[in-house]
Amino acid sequence: MEVLDISELKPPRFTRTNYQKGLNEITAAIEGITGERLVAWHRLNGKESDKSVSKAVNGLILGALVEMGWERDWSYCPSVKSNHSTFEASKSFDQGKSLRFAMDVASRHSNEALGYLVKGQLAKKRSSPKKFGVDAHVLLTFTEECLSWGRWNSAVYSYEKFIKNIPLVEGDISTPIWIIAIGPPDGVEISESIAGTLRIENVN
Repeated sequence: MEVLDISELKPPRFTRTNYQKGLNEITAAIEGITGERLVAWHRLNGKESDKSVSKAVNGLILGALVEMGWERDWSYCPSVKSNHSTFEASKSFDQGKSLRFAMDVASRHSNEALGYLVKGQLAKKRSSPKKFGVDAHVLLTFTEECLSWGRWNSAVYSYEKFIKNIPLVEGDISTPIWIIAIGPPDGVEISESIAGTLRIENVN
């Protein structure tokens, strides 16, 4: 997969160099997904009910992050059993002080776009031992071209639509947000078999 753009929403007195290591790990996880790896994942894990490549793409990204020491399904408020308090993955980096990254695959539900944008801001407070702070929030999104290529559901929010929501929150940013635009890899064709099942093939 290809990182096509990164939109940055930053608070006052922000220094990006403190966050670069975490961003580098996330972009490496994305760019490490080749066409060959997508095809191989689908052969091993694909189901007849699959309608898009979303499971393959998300599974490979999250698998790569776990190999780099990221924690899956990390909650900033464990006492609240809700996906609103849980991120897809999280990791702390020691950059002179501990900086915790929290990451979401943000293109899953179009009706939750604004919620994804404010989630990292809500998680910034450190009010008790059961509420852990987030210092950096990363949203993985897919371009309209990528969503069409991978046959995502038409209700999935694209990177382009996410960007249009930025004015709703940019005046209230206290935790930096990076919105990453992901594009498809070269040499992979997504189609449907005669039986109606998803087909992922290398075309090089």
